[in-house]
Amino acid sequence: MPTTSDQNHAAFLLPLSNGDILCAWFGGSKEGRPDVAILMSQLAAGTTCWTAPVMVSEDATRSEQNPVLFEAPDGAVWLIHTAQVLAMQDTSEVRVRRSRDHGASWSDTMRLESPPGTFVRQPVVLLDTGEWLLPTFHCGPIPGEAFRGNNDSSAVRISADQGASWREYPVADSLGAVHMAVVDQGGGTLIAFFRSRYADAIRRSVSHDHGRTWTAPATTTLPNNNASIGCTGLADGRIAMVFNDARSETGPVDTVTLPDGRIAPRAVWGVKRSPLVVAISADGGRTWPVRRTLRADPPERTEGEPKRNRELSYPSIVQQRDGLIVVAFTRFRAAIDIARFPVSWVEAG
Repeated sequence: MPTTSDQNHAAFLLPLSNGDILCAWFGGSKEGRPDVAILMSQLAAGTTCWTAPVMVSEDATRSEQNPVLFEAPDGAVWLIHTAQVLAMQDTSEVRVRRSRDHGASWSDTMRLESPPGTFVRQPVVLLDTGEWLLPTFHCGPIPGEAFRGNNDSSAVRISADQGASWREYPVADSLGAVHMAVVDQGGGTLIAFFRSRYADAIRRSVSHDHGRTWTAPATTTLPNNNASIGCTGLADGRIAMVFNDARSETGPVDTVTLPDGRIAPRAVWGVKRSPLVVAISADGGRTWPVRRTLRADPPERTEGEPKRNRELSYPSIVQQRDGLIVVAFTRFRAAIDIARFPVSWVEAG
């Protein structure tokens, strides 16, 4: 993927109805700085080269991060992203722009009504009711402490009027479960998977009423390192997941007192963000017997090489109409890499 920024992170893929693919991410000098903006590149149908990235956000006073792209039923492309003050995620606003020409031009920026500290990362789901479901998580402040992700929990926002207004439905008992990725199983059943702030395991929750209520997120057999995951429903009904096969060796080693008086584990940071693995489940995410390493652990940094995080992280995964899986991910915070492969490649192990 062509890039122009020193750091590039949090890619998001969207196949369009015209056959093109959009990829958005955030780039700048460093995450949290006000020069960080949303960038986007396009791969036209039938071509092999991505376009040079263009900036599609417009606030030079905030760090604009975590783009989400959505093609509405009327053909409009929505760009939803966050905008925060420096590295303080609990100051985040969620902002929206729309395009009527597949990303060539964009509307003015609007703010999506939501409390300060609301964050997005994962795809909008078009429900069989016609409603739109946007997974979110709340970065809650703790008085006297800098933001460290110790008071984060998930919710979904549902719109019945094509994004004009949204109603929030919290996920019960979701403290520490963020980056909620939702797969629609039909008939009102939704399955969600979460990043764990405790760097232990990917979590799973189920809704049987189109997202109004959710089971408490429970640990799965897949590890998590307090880094983002990507998942998608496949054409054959199975679920594909991309994640880092890594977890903390110790788990949380300290606790924190939340504003409501609860004692909670502190978030765990610093776990490696590699290797990158693809897994497939045929039972709604209960088990993941089919796995293959997409990118192995990178070699150690050599003398003279720039000092960058050696991460292969924050995957976005989609399945094209031709059945190929496409994954975009962060490489060393320096670039966004793209991988394409058939489902059979994963099954071959």
